[in-house]
Amino acid sequence: MFWVGSEAPIEGIRPRYWKPYDGKVPANDRVDQVLAWLDLPSAERPRFLTLYFEDTDSAGHADGPDSPAVREAIRRADGYLGRLLRGLERRGLAGAVNVVVVSDHGMAAVDSSRVVVLDDYVALDEDEVVDINPTLGLFPRAGRGDPVLRALSGAHPRLTVYPREQTPERWHYRDHPRIPPIVGVVDEGWQVVQRRTILDVAAGRLRPTRGQHGYDPQVLSMRGIFVAAGPAFKRGVTVPALENVHIYNALAQILGLMPARNDGDPAVARSLLR
Repeated sequence: MFWVGSEAPIEGIRPRYWKPYDGKVPANDRVDQVLAWLDLPSAERPRFLTLYFEDTDSAGHADGPDSPAVREAIRRADGYLGRLLRGLERRGLAGAVNVVVVSDHGMAAVDSSRVVVLDDYVALDEDEVVDINPTLGLFPRAGRGDPVLRALSGAHPRLTVYPREQTPERWHYRDHPRIPPIVGVVDEGWQVVQRRTILDVAAGRLRPTRGQHGYDPQVLSMRGIFVAAGPAFKRGVTVPALENVHIYNALAQILGLMPARNDGDPAVARSLLR
Protein backbone atom coordinates (compact mmCIF):
# COMPACT_ATOMS: atom_id res chain seq x y z
CA MET A 1 0.00 0.00 0.00
CA PHE A 2 2.19 2.80 -1.42
CA TRP A 3 5.35 1.14 -0.06
CA VAL A 4 8.29 2.88 -1.72
CA GLY A 5 9.42 0.98 -4.80
CA SER A 6 6.48 -1.42 -4.96
CA GLU A 7 5.36 0.08 -8.28
CA ALA A 8 8.52 -1.21 -9.97
CA PRO A 9 8.64 -4.79 -11.27
CA ILE A 10 11.50 -6.74 -9.68
CA GLU A 11 12.74 -9.29 -12.22
CA GLY A 12 9.41 -8.81 -13.96
CA ILE A 13 7.32 -9.44 -10.84
CA ARG A 14 5.14 -7.08 -8.82
CA PRO A 15 3.27 -7.79 -5.58
CA ARG A 16 -0.05 -9.55 -6.11
CA TYR A 17 -1.88 -6.51 -4.75
CA TRP A 18 -0.43 -3.03 -5.15
CA LYS A 19 -1.55 0.54 -5.66
CA PRO A 20 0.19 3.32 -7.64
CA TYR A 21 1.29 5.96 -5.15
CA ASP A 22 -1.23 8.77 -4.67
CA GLY A 23 -0.48 11.19 -1.86
CA LYS A 24 -4.08 12.42 -1.89
CA VAL A 25 -5.43 9.11 -0.58
CA PRO A 26 -6.20 9.64 3.15
CA ALA A 27 -4.04 7.64 5.53
CA ASN A 28 -7.02 5.98 7.22
CA ASP A 29 -8.17 4.70 3.81
CA ARG A 30 -4.72 3.15 3.35
CA VAL A 31 -5.02 1.37 6.68
CA ASP A 32 -8.50 0.16 5.78
CA GLN A 33 -7.22 -1.22 2.48
CA VAL A 34 -4.59 -3.29 4.30
CA LEU A 35 -7.24 -4.59 6.68
CA ALA A 36 -9.47 -5.42 3.72
CA TRP A 37 -6.66 -7.50 2.21
CA LEU A 38 -6.54 -9.41 5.50
CA ASP A 39 -10.27 -10.10 5.17
CA LEU A 40 -9.79 -12.00 1.89
CA PRO A 41 -10.29 -15.78 1.82
CA SER A 42 -7.23 -17.63 3.06
CA ALA A 43 -6.12 -18.70 -0.42
CA GLU A 44 -6.05 -15.05 -1.56
CA ARG A 45 -4.90 -13.38 1.64
CA PRO A 46 -1.35 -11.98 1.58
CA ARG A 47 1.12 -13.07 4.26
CA PHE A 48 3.29 -9.96 3.96
CA LEU A 49 1.77 -6.48 3.77
CA THR A 50 3.39 -3.06 3.65
CA LEU A 51 1.99 0.36 4.42
CA TYR A 52 3.51 3.82 3.92
CA PHE A 53 2.73 7.27 5.36
CA GLU A 54 4.58 10.41 4.23
CA ASP A 55 3.31 12.79 6.96
CA THR A 56 6.55 13.14 8.93
CA ASP A 57 8.71 13.40 5.81
CA SER A 58 6.56 16.14 4.30
CA ALA A 59 6.40 18.10 7.56
CA GLY A 60 10.14 17.73 8.16
CA HIS A 61 11.03 19.09 4.73
CA ALA A 62 8.57 21.95 4.90
CA ASP A 63 8.99 23.08 8.51
CA GLY A 64 12.11 21.40 9.91
CA PRO A 65 12.59 18.34 12.12
CA ASP A 66 12.06 20.18 15.42
CA SER A 67 8.89 21.98 14.35
CA PRO A 68 5.38 21.72 15.80
CA ALA A 69 4.32 20.47 12.37
CA VAL A 70 6.52 17.38 12.79
CA ARG A 71 5.15 16.75 16.28
CA GLU A 72 1.64 16.91 14.85
CA ALA A 73 2.64 14.57 11.99
CA ILE A 74 3.98 12.06 14.54
CA ARG A 75 0.70 12.30 16.47
CA ARG A 76 -1.24 11.55 13.27
CA ALA A 77 1.03 8.62 12.39
CA ASP A 78 0.50 7.23 15.89
CA GLY A 79 -3.23 7.40 15.19
CA TYR A 80 -2.86 5.50 11.91
CA LEU A 81 -0.93 2.77 13.69
CA GLY A 82 -3.59 2.64 16.39
CA ARG A 83 -6.26 2.19 13.73
CA LEU A 84 -4.28 -0.72 12.27
CA LEU A 85 -3.78 -2.41 15.64
CA ARG A 86 -7.44 -2.01 16.60
CA GLY A 87 -8.37 -3.55 13.25
CA LEU A 88 -6.14 -6.54 13.96
CA GLU A 89 -7.69 -6.93 17.42
CA ARG A 90 -11.23 -6.91 16.01
CA ARG A 91 -10.23 -9.70 13.65
CA GLY A 92 -8.64 -11.78 16.39
CA LEU A 93 -5.23 -11.36 14.76
CA ALA A 94 -3.42 -9.22 17.33
CA GLY A 95 -1.41 -12.14 18.69
CA ALA A 96 -0.76 -13.72 15.30
CA VAL A 97 0.65 -10.81 13.29
CA ASN A 98 4.19 -9.41 13.46
CA VAL A 99 4.18 -5.62 13.11
CA VAL A 100 7.40 -3.81 12.16
CA VAL A 101 7.58 0.00 12.17
CA VAL A 102 10.51 1.64 10.39
CA SER A 103 11.47 4.96 8.87
CA ASP A 104 13.67 5.15 5.80
CA HIS A 105 15.76 8.09 7.03
CA GLY A 106 16.05 10.87 9.58
CA MET A 107 15.95 14.63 8.99
CA ALA A 108 18.34 17.52 9.63
CA ALA A 109 17.44 21.20 9.97
CA VAL A 110 18.57 23.47 7.13
CA ASP A 111 18.19 27.14 6.29
CA SER A 112 19.06 29.60 3.54
CA SER A 113 22.27 30.75 5.23
CA ARG A 114 24.05 27.41 4.71
CA VAL A 115 23.98 26.83 0.98
CA VAL A 116 26.59 25.80 -1.61
CA VAL A 117 25.64 27.06 -5.08
CA LEU A 118 26.94 24.54 -7.58
CA ASP A 119 26.92 26.98 -10.51
CA ASP A 120 29.61 29.02 -8.77
CA TYR A 121 32.14 26.26 -9.48
CA VAL A 122 31.10 24.42 -12.67
CA ALA A 123 29.24 25.30 -15.88
CA LEU A 124 26.11 23.20 -15.52
CA ASP A 125 25.07 23.64 -19.16
CA GLU A 126 27.94 21.31 -20.10
CA ASP A 127 27.34 18.51 -17.59
CA GLU A 128 24.36 16.44 -16.45
CA VAL A 129 23.29 16.81 -12.83
CA VAL A 130 21.31 13.66 -11.94
CA ASP A 131 21.20 14.11 -8.16
CA ILE A 132 21.39 17.17 -5.96
CA ASN A 133 20.82 18.28 -2.38
CA PRO A 134 22.32 17.22 -0.07
CA THR A 135 24.07 14.65 -2.24
CA LEU A 136 25.48 15.43 -5.65
CA GLY A 137 25.63 13.20 -8.73
CA LEU A 138 27.30 14.43 -11.91
CA PHE A 139 27.79 12.90 -15.34
CA PRO A 140 30.36 15.22 -16.98
CA ARG A 141 30.42 15.62 -20.71
CA ALA A 142 33.05 13.50 -22.46
CA GLY A 143 36.52 14.78 -21.65
CA ARG A 144 35.36 16.97 -18.77
CA GLY A 145 35.57 14.43 -15.96
CA ASP A 146 38.96 15.44 -14.59
CA PRO A 147 38.44 19.23 -14.98
CA VAL A 148 35.06 19.06 -13.22
CA LEU A 149 36.46 16.92 -10.42
CA ARG A 150 39.36 19.37 -9.94
CA ALA A 151 36.97 22.34 -9.96
CA LEU A 152 34.76 20.83 -7.26
CA SER A 153 37.43 19.24 -5.06
CA GLY A 154 38.10 21.74 -2.31
CA ALA A 155 35.82 24.31 -3.94
CA HIS A 156 33.81 24.75 -0.73
CA PRO A 157 34.78 23.59 2.77
CA ARG A 158 31.30 22.12 3.34
CA LEU A 159 31.21 20.08 0.12
CA THR A 160 33.09 16.79 -0.21
CA VAL A 161 33.44 15.33 -3.70
CA TYR A 162 34.67 11.90 -4.80
CA PRO A 163 35.24 10.02 -8.02
CA ARG A 164 32.82 7.11 -7.88
CA GLU A 165 35.50 4.51 -7.24
CA GLN A 166 36.74 6.40 -4.16
CA THR A 167 33.48 6.93 -2.29
CA PRO A 168 33.63 5.62 1.30
CA GLU A 169 33.52 1.84 1.29
CA ARG A 170 30.82 1.79 3.97
CA TRP A 171 28.46 3.52 1.53
CA HIS A 172 28.47 0.49 -0.81
CA TYR A 173 28.17 3.02 -3.61
CA ARG A 174 30.87 2.30 -6.17
CA ASP A 175 30.13 -0.60 -8.45
CA HIS A 176 26.78 -0.08 -10.19
CA PRO A 177 26.92 1.49 -13.68
CA ARG A 178 24.12 3.91 -12.81
CA ILE A 179 26.19 5.54 -10.08
CA PRO A 180 27.49 8.86 -11.48
CA PRO A 181 31.25 9.25 -12.12
CA ILE A 182 31.35 12.18 -9.67
CA VAL A 183 29.62 11.91 -6.29
CA GLY A 184 29.44 14.54 -3.56
CA VAL A 185 27.72 15.34 -0.29
CA VAL A 186 27.54 18.47 1.86
CA ASP A 187 27.97 18.58 5.64
CA GLU A 188 24.98 18.08 7.89
CA GLY A 189 22.66 21.08 7.86
CA TRP A 190 24.01 22.40 4.56
CA GLN A 191 22.45 22.32 1.11
CA VAL A 192 23.92 22.13 -2.40
CA VAL A 193 21.63 23.62 -5.04
CA GLN A 194 21.63 25.25 -8.43
CA ARG A 195 21.30 29.02 -8.64
CA ARG A 196 17.88 28.77 -10.26
CA THR A 197 16.63 27.21 -7.02
CA ILE A 198 17.87 30.24 -5.06
CA LEU A 199 16.12 32.56 -7.52
CA ASP A 200 12.87 30.58 -7.35
CA VAL A 201 12.85 30.80 -3.55
CA ALA A 202 13.61 34.53 -3.62
CA ALA A 203 10.79 35.11 -6.13
CA GLY A 204 8.32 33.10 -4.08
CA ARG A 205 7.95 30.43 -6.76
CA LEU A 206 9.41 27.78 -4.45
CA ARG A 207 8.96 27.34 -0.73
CA PRO A 208 12.26 27.26 1.18
CA THR A 209 13.27 23.88 2.57
CA ARG A 210 13.57 23.66 6.37
CA GLY A 211 14.61 20.01 6.65
CA GLN A 212 16.70 17.68 4.54
CA HIS A 213 17.97 14.08 4.54
CA GLY A 214 20.56 12.15 2.56
CA TYR A 215 23.67 13.18 4.50
CA ASP A 216 26.39 10.73 5.44
CA PRO A 217 24.71 7.78 7.20
CA GLN A 218 27.05 8.20 10.17
CA VAL A 219 25.35 11.50 11.05
CA LEU A 220 23.05 10.88 14.03
CA SER A 221 20.23 12.99 12.61
CA MET A 222 19.96 10.55 9.69
CA ARG A 223 18.94 7.70 11.97
CA GLY A 224 15.36 6.47 11.83
CA ILE A 225 13.36 4.16 14.06
CA PHE A 226 12.87 0.42 14.33
CA VAL A 227 10.10 -0.96 16.53
CA ALA A 228 8.81 -4.52 16.17
CA ALA A 229 6.30 -6.66 18.05
CA GLY A 230 4.63 -9.98 17.51
CA PRO A 231 5.04 -13.71 18.05
CA ALA A 232 8.34 -13.91 16.15
CA PHE A 233 10.10 -11.14 18.07
CA LYS A 234 11.77 -11.08 21.45
CA ARG A 235 9.83 -9.13 24.09
CA GLY A 236 11.08 -6.20 26.15
CA VAL A 237 14.40 -6.05 24.29
CA THR A 238 16.27 -2.93 23.20
CA VAL A 239 18.86 -3.71 20.53
CA PRO A 240 21.83 -1.60 19.43
CA ALA A 241 21.43 0.71 16.46
CA LEU A 242 21.18 -1.22 13.19
CA GLU A 243 21.06 -0.42 9.50
CA ASN A 244 17.76 -1.01 7.71
CA VAL A 245 19.49 -3.44 5.34
CA HIS A 246 19.59 -6.01 8.14
CA ILE A 247 15.80 -6.13 8.54
CA TYR A 248 15.33 -8.09 5.31
CA ASN A 249 16.89 -11.26 6.72
CA ALA A 250 14.63 -11.11 9.77
CA LEU A 251 11.51 -10.76 7.62
CA ALA A 252 12.60 -13.61 5.34
CA GLN A 253 13.14 -15.86 8.35
CA ILE A 254 9.71 -15.02 9.78
CA LEU A 255 8.12 -15.86 6.43
CA GLY A 256 10.08 -19.09 6.07
CA LEU A 257 11.80 -17.84 2.91
CA MET A 258 15.38 -18.30 1.76
CA PRO A 259 16.72 -14.72 1.57
CA ALA A 260 18.24 -13.55 -1.67
CA ARG A 261 21.88 -12.51 -1.56
CA ASN A 262 22.10 -9.26 0.39
CA ASP A 263 24.38 -7.08 2.53
CA GLY A 264 22.52 -7.81 5.77
CA ASP A 265 24.10 -9.74 8.64
CA PRO A 266 22.07 -12.82 9.67
CA ALA A 267 23.37 -12.33 13.22
CA VAL A 268 21.31 -9.14 13.50
CA ALA A 269 18.17 -11.08 12.60
CA ARG A 270 19.00 -13.62 15.30
CA SER A 271 19.32 -10.81 17.85
CA LEU A 272 15.76 -9.69 17.08
CA LEU A 273 13.88 -12.97 16.85
CA ARG A 274 12.82 -15.50 19.45
